[in-house]
Amino acid sequence: MGKHNHDKYVKGLLMDIGGNRFVSSGPDVRVKYEGRVTARIDGVFAKQCAIEIESRVAKQIRGAVLDLLEHDCSRKLLILVPAHIPKDQQGVIEHCKYILAKYMKSGSKPQVILLKGKGGNERKREDRKQIRDALRKLRCL
Repeated sequence: MGKHNHDKYVKGLLMDIGGNRFVSSGPDVRVKYEGRVTARIDGVFAKQCAIEIESRVAKQIRGAVLDLLEHDCSRKLLILVPAHIPKDQQGVIEHCKYILAKYMKSGSKPQVILLKGKGGNERKREDRKQIRDALRKLRCL
């Protein structure tokens, strides 16, 4: 199952939860770095929360965290999909929380969640609840 299918699965859940409050294209998802370097995050929820979806190895997850940190939205949600994430999933989650907390403005409470399902092995009800809970903690719902 390719990354595209995992992204499609999670973006579908975000659309179920927020409808048009979830945006996955256009200027809202753009990240501007120094100079001419730009990146795109996976989405923005309610124009308040930057969202990255990652299903790969730790090095790629850290790249997603960097893009989240550089995005203009002050609220951050990292959604991990259990596809290619190392066996020490809790360690990966704690590492991401540590990096986000270290480099974000004080008082910010980023959310990092690990879904149960993935593209090709969906667990929509559980995953939808987990995403909804994270968005509530971020005060985006």
